This record gives sequence, structure tokens and C-alpha cells, in this order.
Amino acid sequence: MASRRAITKAQAVRYRSASRAGKSEILDLVCAVTGFNRDYARRALKQALRPRVVKPQTPRPPKYDAKVVAALQKCWAVVNAPAGKRLAPILRAPDIGTTVGWSLGG
Repeated sequence: MASRRAITKAQAVRYRSASRAGKSEILDLVCAVTGFNRDYARRALKQALRPRVVKPQTPRPPKYDAKVVAALQKCWAVVNAPAGKRLAPILRAPDIGTTVGWSLGG
């Protein structure tokens, strides 16, 4: 895909300033090399020179507050660092607070 994009970008400079017959030749060339159909190749050549606007994503709000994260980090360290579905049953155990010496705030 990167090579197709590079070929398209290289030909886009010539395509922009070519005559109608020249554009047809460039389209034929791009279609033969990349395998694009003519309509898609025409659109790709037009958009290859346009700057692409990338909007910065807004970060997600934190799911857990600092107290919960600290408690989970301590539990994770005490039970030798399991994660995901191996950590969940340990957190659900009724004696986790007495075994470890702390509680999750309940």
C-alpha cells in the first residue's frame, strides 16, 4: 500500500499540470501500475497533494480515581503480578482484605 501511495504522489505533480490528453496517459499509467480503476485513481491523484488534516483526539476521562489505582497496584504486587482474568478471581475472594492486610474501601 505504501508503494501505491508513493507512485500516486509522484504522478500527482505531473497530473495537476497536464493537459487533458496528458491526464489520460497518466491515469492509464497509474491504473496499470497500481491496479486501481480509473475513477479511484483520478480521485487518489487529486487528493495526493492535499494536506491531510489530522484532528487531535481528546483523551478519555480516567475510569478509576487515584485511591482505586493505588489499591489495585498494591494487590497486583502482592499476588505476583497476574493481570486480566487471572487477577479478577483474586480480587473477588472474600478474605482478600484479611490476607493482604488492607481493604478496597468496603
